[in-house]
This record gives sequence, C-alpha cells and structure tokens, in this order.
Amino acid sequence: MRISRVVPPGHDNNSAVDTRYGNWTTRTGPGRSYVTVDDEKGVATTRVYDPYGRMRHVIADSAGTNVATRNNRTSYAYDALDRLISTTMPGGGTTRYAYDTLGRMTSRHHPDADGATLYKYDDLGRVRFSQDARQRAAGTGANRKVTYTVYDDFGRVTRVGEAAAGFSRLDPERSYPFENDASSWRSRMTYDGGDAVTDSDPVAGNGAASGGPNYAQGRLTRAQENTDADAAAEVVHEYAYDHLGSVRVKQVEIEGLTGAKTAAYTHDLAGRVTRLVYPDGAQARYAYDGAGRLSRVGDANGNTLAAYTHTAAGNIETHVAGEDIVTGTYTYNPREWVTDLNYAGTFRPKLTYDLAGNVTRQEYSHGSAASKTADYAYDDLYRITGFDLTGGTSRDYAYDRSGNLTSVVTGSSRLNYNYSGTSTPNRLDSTAVAGATTTYAYNQNGWMTARGANTLTYDYRGLTTGYGSARYLMDPDRRRVKKTVGTAITYYLRGQGGNVLAEYSGQNLSAKYVYAGSRRIARFAGDSASYYLADHLGSTRSLVDGEGAVTAAYDYWPYGKVLASSGTGTTHFRFTGHERDAESSLDYMLARSYAYDVGRFLRPDPMQDEYPGISPYAYANNNPLKYVDPDGREIVFASKEDEKRFEVYFANLRKTETGRELYNTVQNATEKFEFTFDPLSSNQLGLAEIAFDVSPPGATVNALDARVSAQGSAVTIDESRISELGEMVEGTIVHELRHLSDALKNTRSYYVNSFLEAHMDHDDRPQEIRANESKYRFLKEWRELQEERNRR
Repeated sequence: MRISRVVPPGHDNNSAVDTRYGNWTTRTGPGRSYVTVDDEKGVATTRVYDPYGRMRHVIADSAGTNVATRNNRTSYAYDALDRLISTTMPGGGTTRYAYDTLGRMTSRHHPDADGATLYKYDDLGRVRFSQDARQRAAGTGANRKVTYTVYDDFGRVTRVGEAAAGFSRLDPERSYPFENDASSWRSRMTYDGGDAVTDSDPVAGNGAASGGPNYAQGRLTRAQENTDADAAAEVVHEYAYDHLGSVRVKQVEIEGLTGAKTAAYTHDLAGRVTRLVYPDGAQARYAYDGAGRLSRVGDANGNTLAAYTHTAAGNIETHVAGEDIVTGTYTYNPREWVTDLNYAGTFRPKLTYDLAGNVTRQEYSHGSAASKTADYAYDDLYRITGFDLTGGTSRDYAYDRSGNLTSVVTGSSRLNYNYSGTSTPNRLDSTAVAGATTTYAYNQNGWMTARGANTLTYDYRGLTTGYGSARYLMDPDRRRVKKTVGTAITYYLRGQGGNVLAEYSGQNLSAKYVYAGSRRIARFAGDSASYYLADHLGSTRSLVDGEGAVTAAYDYWPYGKVLASSGTGTTHFRFTGHERDAESSLDYMLARSYAYDVGRFLRPDPMQDEYPGISPYAYANNNPLKYVDPDGREIVFASKEDEKRFEVYFANLRKTETGRELYNTVQNATEKFEFTFDPLSSNQLGLAEIAFDVSPPGATVNALDARVSAQGSAVTIDESRISELGEMVEGTIVHELRHLSDALKNTRSYYVNSFLEAHMDHDDRPQEIRANESKYRFLKEWRELQEERNRR
C-alpha cells in the first residue's frame, strides 16, 4: 500500500499533499521509476530512481513554469556496490566520495574545498587519522598536518590532536610519538572518576548543593582544551554525577579567570532539573506540570521568574514574565504554527502563513506605537524574494540555482554578489554597492579568511578563533568561553546544555542568565533585571525591566540585520537569540559565524552532506522567516523544532557505517515506528518499545509465530538527560535502533529472549502470555519527516 494523499490538519482536498508514482521512460531510460509529491500549494518535487532502487535525482519545482526555479535538479551517482560516490548541486559543483574495500569512506571532496578530506580507520572501524585540504597545504611530506584520535579500551575518545606527519605512511593500528607529545593535543577526556570533582569539592558557599558522592563510573569526568603549543590546558571541565547519572556539578576553569566557576544541579527522579545554583550562590528553581512540562521558574526566595501553561499539543499557551510583569498569550492554527504572540501593551506580532508554512505577513506593534505590517514573497523553491514594510520600505532578493544570493535591492540601492566560478562555485568573491566593493578570501577548506580589510582565523575544527585583533577561546564542547577585544575581556560560564549562565567582565561577575529549556528568559546584572520577549524565531524583540517598562525594542530585516531599535537598554543576544559581536558585525552561531549583512555563513555547513541541493553557505534554506539554525549546523522549522531534531540526529548517524546500516534497516522496513523526545524514569536515556503480533490474536502461545507489529513500536529518547550527562544523543539512538534492527532481522528469537527476560516467574520458568491486539495508537511513519525536509 502506497500513500497517495495526505490532508494536513485544517486543510481540505484542495490543499492536500498528493503523491504520484510512475515509470520514467522518456528521457532517463527504461526501468527508472519516479515519485512526485505535490505539496499543499501544488509545487511538485520529483525523485527519480534507477532500476536498483537508488535515488538518482531530486527535482524541485518539477512542474513549474518559472525559468529561475523549475527543474532544480540535484543528482546522485553510485558505484557497483551501491555506495554513493557523488552528488551534484543544481547550479553545478560536485561532492565526491571514495571508500576502502570494507566500505568505509576514505575521501570526501566538497566543491568549495581545494582538495579532499582523507580518513584512515583502525581495525574496529574508528577514524584514527584525518587530513583536510588546509592541513595538506601546511607543508610538504611529513611536515603536513593531520588530526589524530586516540581511544581507550572501551572505544571512548581520550585524546584528539593535530600534529605534523606524513598521512600516507600512517598505520592506524600503531601509536606514534606525536600522539603523546605534550604540545600537539587539543582535546583530552578522562572517564570513570579520574580527575573528577568529588564530595570534597563543593561549590564555594554552596556545599549542600554540590557536595556528595560522585557516581562517575563509565562517565566523562574531565575534559580539557589546549589551543596553543604548550602542554597546559586553557579550559578545563570537571563533572560530578548523581545516583541516576545526571550531571550534579559542572566545574569550569578558564585561562585568565581567577578560580574555578561551578554550576550545581539538582534533579527529580525523572531526571528533570529542579534547581540550578550559580557560581555566586544565586538559584533558579524549576517546577513541572503533571505531563512533565515546565510550569514555573523561580529563585531561592520564592519569587517567580517565569510561569507557563501549555496547549493540549504541548505548545506554550501563556508565558508570564516575572511576578506578573507582563503576560504573553500564544495562539496557534490547526497545524500548530503560532499565529499570535500577544504580550498585551508591550509587544505583539501576528503571523499569516501560506498553505506550505511560509510566513507571508507579520503585523507587529511595540507598546502604544502604531502597528506595522511586513509582507513577504517567495519563489517556487520557497526562497524569500520580497519584503515590503508599512511606509514604503522594501527589499528584493535574487538567487542562483544553488541558492546563493546574487543581488539584494533596497529601494534604489542594489547590492551585487560575485562568485568564484565553476571550480569553487559557492565561494563569494566580492560584493558591490554604490561603487563600494568588499572582497573576500578563503583558505583551502573554503573557510573565509579575509572580509575586506579584516582577517579571520580558525582552529583545526573550523571554529572562529579570531576576527581582526579580537580573539576567541573555545571549550571542549566547541563553545566560546572567552572573548578579547582590545583591553576588554569577557568570560562565559556555560551550563551543561551549553547555555551561557554567567558573564564576567574581567574578574567581575557582570551578568547572570536564566533559561526555560533553551529559551533565554531573564538577565540579572547587580540589582537590575531584564526579561526577554521573543518572536517565533527566538529573536529578541523587547526587553522589559522589573517594573514592566520596555527598555529596548528591536525589529529585523529578513536575514537578521536590525531594521529599527529603540530604548536605552541593550542586549547582544539578538537575531534568533544568538550573540551579536559588535567588533565584527557577525552573529556567533556556535559552529559557524554568520554575516547577517549579506545573509551568508563564512564557511560551509559541517552538515552539508545532508543538504546537497543548496549552497553550504546559505542561511536557513534562504527562508529566514520559516527556519532557524540553532547551532550553525542544521535547518529547523521555527514553529516545530522538536519535530525536526530527529532529522539532524539521523543525519549524524548516517556519517558512520554502523549508523547507516541501522538507519537503512529501519528505514526500509514495512513496519512503522514513532520516534519521540520525552522524559524517562529511573536512569534510562532511551527506550525501545517493540510491539509483536502473534497468531492468532487472543491465543495462548509461546511466540513461535511472533513478528514485529506494523503498529505499536516506538522509540523514546530523553534528550535533556543525555545532554546533562555530556553524552551523545546519536549514541542512544544507535542503541535503540539496534533493538529495532535485531527484532526486524530475527523476530522470533528476539521475542523469545525478550519474553524470557520480562516474564520469568519464581520458578525461573517462562510464563505463558496471552497475545492481544495492539494497545498502542497507530504510529506515524517517521520517514515523513525526511519527505518534509526534501520538499523544502
């Protein structure tokens, strides 16, 4: 049975998603098949498959009439073993892959790099050495650089570094002196309690919050980052865990900042944070409703910092800032897209969408000021092409086939973009407006190294470490923890999830931040308080003080440049909540820096293999009102972030042979599985619930006729706990996928084993069980998430 029509909530047959199947025999040869999906607006995307079932082309706007967008084709090629060997972008530019005899990727060459990145694996299939184009150009022969990775006996990474070595001569099964060289290591990890925070290391003045035993066995207890040529670490993280495995203490040392700074956590039995103690002893306390959703954030004195209610679908319904300082009411359409954020008398945006979820209108007002209306236009690839604001302000955007901006016209002013050409097709060479030209330069990896007169520097991972004379220091989690601009130094204390909890100006604590999940809700500096009011993208639109007075208001152009601002207050967390660097006019988006003035990132997307049809420098699929990029590596639907997170994790899994195999096993199964993020009890990080059918229903059997049910099987991931433990969500997903894969491959054996484990009686004999019809709701096919992304 194949799906032919899906009618989304609130739609009818005139705006359904239709799927058509057929054979492609005219131009692409006999035996090829195609699947065409007409979205809610009737825009078609066609996927063409070869006789072996391999996808050869994805053709966006395949039935369109606009020459600029129609038949926008991304192509794929494979070798005789069905391995992907190339992808070609719509505007030209090919990524090429090569493999060893075991099917492991040994070379990846993206079109905007001057050469390939090479990989070598040990006998267990783990990457031991890699060398990118920049490292290869650092010298000749043995003077070229390589990245090395060292593992312990349990397969955990203990050391990552960069050293001079001849890549072709390296044996992955050998150890080399440079791997133990005191100056070559960059990241070092310790597990199982070694070098860990202990019960004798409480937070200064907060021993009750942080003291206690450290349940560290099998867990990361120390992580260090070394950014220069000496042996000493510039950043050190130490961790202590509670009996459920949640991070209880994170202690941070940063070069130049006096004393270790500590964040201490308390969790309930479901693993949810109930208390966070800051380095100065201040506290944030968290309460949850019966469904496990955050309902209140307060301080140690009983004051409310934020309160929430939720809709039946789990979205925020009301948000009260502070002690009834201002209340926001959220309204949604049937597809759970937010249509109204009403902070009465303070800030109110109302959103209108087209059938495909593109924001076509935003009516917004600040306080008693007159309401303004912004209208947005899109092409048939859903790239924003027009912006018109009340009062005559307008801006038009144009793109090439791969989604690189080619011009931005604002009134009578035209900004033109010029690109490198066919060899590195997506590198921006220069921009020109009103006779003024800005030129750009890149290194061998396609990372921008010059922006006009300013130079940029990077570490071996591609993280921005310098702009002009400014310098940035990164921690083991790849997050910025120190900024030096002239004589001004800012230090950042980040919590276990990466949020900035505190900022230090020199040695002085200058600000503390409070969060509801990943949402920044308040800033405290001395005796003053500021509360953040954000739009659907997470962009800061208003700041209010403890009395409810608006101290700052911001409006933005579509790609993030400030359009208008007012008030005496200010914040450096602006567009989509990311930090805006005044010294560079760039947004720090964690994995990459973003130039909002030209709507592009400065280096290719680290996840560009997952978005082969769009320029790796493009921001948010060129639809910045619909999508956000939380960390510089992914495209997320702003109104439904949870639904998209699994796509990112699956994309990461498919980078490895094991991950691809497990993913493909589940992906190709006829059974349907639901993947959800929810808190789990006890010390579970993930849970695979596999429903079995036995024949006949209602009969007493011993599972000899068991098979995985077409409905009722699900995977639940406790993402927050995994993050707190410093573990990888992908690792937990792999573990749960193994259960699904094992059950699919050998259902009877898996069922019997599960039955024996779960149903042993006191005599150690398996009980007979009565098979029932599935008790679970019919499960969505999570592959539809992939289809949604491919239709973008």
